[in-house]
Amino acid sequence: MKKPKKISKRVKSLVAITRTWFDRVYGNTYYSGVMLADGLVVACIDCQPGSEPEHDLLDKMDKEGILPFPREHYQHGGGEAFWSYCERWGITHYHSNSSVAHKGHLFFSVNGQG
Repeated sequence: MKKPKKISKRVKSLVAITRTWFDRVYGNTYYSGVMLADGLVVACIDCQPGSEPEHDLLDKMDKEGILPFPREHYQHGGGEAFWSYCERWGITHYHSNSSVAHKGHLFFSVNGQG
């Protein structure tokens, strides 16, 4: 997926669609996810360890410089949460997460790729 341009300040919604899988053998949680801005894919993460995919999607957008408004960063190194960022800037937000039974179900197909 090529890098999208910066999201317009007129953005009305951000939607995080994520999937999580728990590896029972080693006790780890993995996730994948996509972020949509007004229905267009702007960020994608595949098969990462952890448990906060919507936060990591926002981190990725912040690092790539495509967020429409500045994001707060804290002294301890963390960044503003997805819901907090959206509410502060008046953006409608939604996060949908599905737990999947098999690691292979984590992956998304975006624009015919994946």
